Amino acid sequence: MCVIGDGSVGLNFAEFDTAVRHNLPVTVVVNNDMQWGMSKHGQVLAWGAGNTIGTELGIVHYERAAQGLGAHGEFVDQASGIAPALARALKSGRPACINVMTDPDIIEPGTLAMYSAFSGGKAPKSTDQPEAKSDETMLPYYGKRKIDR
Repeated sequence: MCVIGDGSVGLNFAEFDTAVRHNLPVTVVVNNDMQWGMSKHGQVLAWGAGNTIGTELGIVHYERAAQGLGAHGEFVDQASGIAPALARALKSGRPACINVMTDPDIIEPGTLAMYSAFSGGKAPKSTDQPEAKSDETMLPYYGKRKIDR
């Protein structure tokens, strides 16, 4: 079993074709929060809510794409549907994609740890703090960088 985010599965989706061709009964559970979660949450932590760019993916039906390649696919939008979907996927004996819709506002602990490490341990930005003039900006995961103007 593989648990992966929706952004990451999008980068590696062709592997379903490989799994089907070689009859590899791998079950992939997609944590679908409809965004590049680490990027979006890093931006929210650095610049405040409502100040994100290039992070929204929308609802993508990865399970349908997997079915198109010959895999078992299921869409789950309620927590109570996860266990039955997993049972059906495992019973299918085929590669499977379980596309689970998740809360886009939950920040993964790894994102918080990376933000803390690269921000010098500073607290996340609050949207009510006035913006200080500076020739540097905080880039999520990369720390402070000088801005060429």
